[in-house]
Amino acid sequence: MKPSYVRNLNDSDITTYDEAVRLVIERENIDTAKRNIIVSHQFYTAAGREPETSDSEIRMVGGIENVDTAVLEPFDYAALGHIHRKQKIGRVQNRYCGTPLQYSVSEAGDEKTVTMVELLEKGSEPHITELPLTPMRRVRKMIGHLDGILNAAAEDNCHDYVSITLTDEVEAYQPKEKLEQVYDHILEIKNRQ
Repeated sequence: MKPSYVRNLNDSDITTYDEAVRLVIERENIDTAKRNIIVSHQFYTAAGREPETSDSEIRMVGGIENVDTAVLEPFDYAALGHIHRKQKIGRVQNRYCGTPLQYSVSEAGDEKTVTMVELLEKGSEPHITELPLTPMRRVRKMIGHLDGILNAAAEDNCHDYVSITLTDEVEAYQPKEKLEQVYDHILEIKNRQ
């Protein structure tokens, strides 16, 4: 929800994302005696504390796109999107489910899940279960000498997306080509079996 989308609702001079989201939520006259759920794809912060992000997420400098989680108070659960790492922001009820796949090298090692939420009686915290996802390809980081990287090549990781940092003191000769040869050989052996 962008400020420019909301300005026409009340001919105001809204300039921030926080103001835009607040105006729309206030306009809805939410009945807090009933159960309320919001699904929102914004960059939320909790009293200035930002969620843990990855390299592939874009934020505006100076926090112009930030929306404070205080605006989510009327909701029993806030299913949030935009942030790639699963996490709560502020209350337990405000939750980024994260992405189902790793989208950048900074997400290497992140466990991806599906978030299952069970809302109990009104006023109680939701019961949250994370169901693990197993991708066909993972994002991994490898750091070391070329020989060690080549020796670590195996069938279980030959289809992954790998970021490699070589630490050889002498520039390695054709590292990309050598890696391709090793992985091609592994696949060839697998296909024969």
